[in-house]
Amino acid sequence: QKRSIYLRNKRSAPVSILQLFDQPDIETNCTRRNQSTVPLQALSLLNSDLVVKAAEAFADRVLLESPQDPIGYAFLAVTGRRADAEQLQGLAEFILRQSDIYLRDEQNEQDEQNKATEQELKQASRLALVDLCHVLLSSNEFAYID
Repeated sequence: QKRSIYLRNKRSAPVSILQLFDQPDIETNCTRRNQSTVPLQALSLLNSDLVVKAAEAFADRVLLESPQDPIGYAFLAVTGRRADAEQLQGLAEFILRQSDIYLRDEQNEQDEQNKATEQELKQASRLALVDLCHVLLSSNEFAYID
């Protein structure tokens, strides 16, 4: 069974991303929904402006509500369960790699090869957390209820 959200759906302006996720035909009565899993679903979640904005807002919420353990909090909020040690380690490594990428990009834009400032470190960490939230919101465990 898929998770769903409640929203107003106008017949004259259907929400296009929901069509990829087997949105029922809104012009006729629908007694049973089709279910499918296709690559376009994953690709649309990874490239959707809606999901990017949701990931940014979610990352800001995570930093506000749990600055001491953002990874554990984000995982719990998305999946409804605590991450095991192996998952936490993988997610922490992801954050470190993404932060390094953002810091390298920032330093490449600067003429001087100075050490990153505290503000740059904080911004790189936030952007890495946004990426992590994006991955979590695009995960099967978030999309499907077992």
